Amino acid sequence: MVHILRHNNISEFLQEELNNRKTFNSAYSLRAFARDLKVSPSTLSEIISGKKGISKVAAEKMANVLKLGNEEKKCFLMLVDSAAKRTTSTSKKALQFLKDTREQKELTLEVFELISKWHHFTILEALKNTYFRRNTDELCEALNISDAEFTTALLHLQKLQLIDKDLAPTQYRVITPQDLPSSAIRMHHKSILRKAEIALEQQSVEEREFQISHLIFSKQNIPQIKEKIRRFQEELIREFGIEEDKEQSVYCLSTQFFNLTKNTRGQE
Repeated sequence: MVHILRHNNISEFLQEELNNRKTFNSAYSLRAFARDLKVSPSTLSEIISGKKGISKVAAEKMANVLKLGNEEKKCFLMLVDSAAKRTTSTSKKALQFLKDTREQKELTLEVFELISKWHHFTILEALKNTYFRRNTDELCEALNISDAEFTTALLHLQKLQLIDKDLAPTQYRVITPQDLPSSAIRMHHKSILRKAEIALEQQSVEEREFQISHLIFSKQNIPQIKEKIRRFQEELIREFGIEEDKEQSVYCLSTQFFNLTKNTRGQE
């Protein structure tokens, strides 16, 4: 999902959301999207084409189905109001709110783009090695992304001061704003899970490691478990980080820790 503030109307936003869902599931259709949004396909088609508006009540339900955060939901409803034919004052007030919010959230939106697109962090990591800085065409080809996507990613990284004019990573780190929409995080993880699925099919066992353990833990120990996972990742980076004298590739370490027995007996 892209950030709601990237759009000027509900039609654009819903079309983009539909396109994103198709990216992760080629069989996904407008009919499936309408089913998920709990509206008829004809109604959704008219909304996306701009022929039909949305009531405030319907917009509230739609925002909940899309699992928009509080900030996103407010902007979503304001987009509905901005197109309202009910009163000119309502429309003007909504448009002014969206304009002001966009100006305030400019950096947040840049970080959103960085977080939601998987290849941004891959590029940032690769550029730590001088070989990739000298051979950006090779890096772009290896990532299997377009020249436009690669160039846009570099611009985002430079704007956030994560790389300098020579493409070398700086000392700055990404600190995500507290109100960064959860949709950005979901998009990033979905992209990585898709990459993992492809790797499982196409990469040999010599260059990948997939492990699954089903373990029983007390909910009270989750903070300590998460801390150990983070510490392990940091230790791995420190011990096996950049080695300019060896041929390197960018790998993904994705540790998934979540509840498989939610809402069952046995929880404290």
